[in-house]
Amino acid sequence: LPKWLGERPGKKKDAPESPEEEEVKVDEEPEAEPVFTLDDEEEEEAEEEAEEEEEAEEEEEEEEEEEEEEEEE
Repeated sequence: LPKWLGERPGKKKDAPESPEEEEVKVDEEPEAEPVFTLDDEEEEEAEEEAEEEEEAEEEEEEEEEEEEEEEEE
């Protein structure tokens, strides 16, 4: 095959610029990248909110226990 010079006629937008690039793309399997969807973000936010609520409840319980101990004395 002759070397390509510049843009070849009938070339598609996402076609490689040279035959070398084309071979690399055919041989190389793309690695799967993690896809972050809106659902993932919502789940993470919900988990964070749940953790914050648990911490707040624990603090309230500790304060109540301290108040009860003071009343007993």
